[in-house]
Amino acid sequence: MINLYVVTPTLLSRLIAGRMVRDGGKGYIMNIASISSRMMMPGIALYSATKSFLRCFSRAMRNEVFDNGISVTTVCPGAVATNLYDLPPRHIKLGVRLGVIMPPERLASLAVKKMFRRRAEFIPGGFVNRLFIFLVATMPEGLIRWSRRKILKKMTG
Repeated sequence: MINLYVVTPTLLSRLIAGRMVRDGGKGYIMNIASISSRMMMPGIALYSATKSFLRCFSRAMRNEVFDNGISVTTVCPGAVATNLYDLPPRHIKLGVRLGVIMPPERLASLAVKKMFRRRAEFIPGGFVNRLFIFLVATMPEGLIRWSRRKILKKMTG
């Protein structure tokens, strides 16, 4: 996970930005972090930490190369309608209808549009995801641990 979400995008971003600068500037880089980069949650500690690094690195790199005409956009999606969550298809469809899960094609389309508009950071899902970030950030740690225990108990029967 560290190689996938930290080492690889860091090396590729630096390599590509360096080439863009040498070639006279002008270009776009998009890095995909996660909404969890703002929420250190138990059970996904390593994932959220690596995505937090990628978000911070991308924002800092943006400021290093922006004056050369290179824009770095950080995308921080929430849930995406893939098989990652092991949900039955009907639950994924319901999540998409409720706006808490985004189809991957829609995410990609929106992210590319934001990148070409030179947006620094994009959190798809608008209000719902921003509210979720706020709620998790203000939850007492004891409540987070209690919630995790309840969820794990339900999942294991």
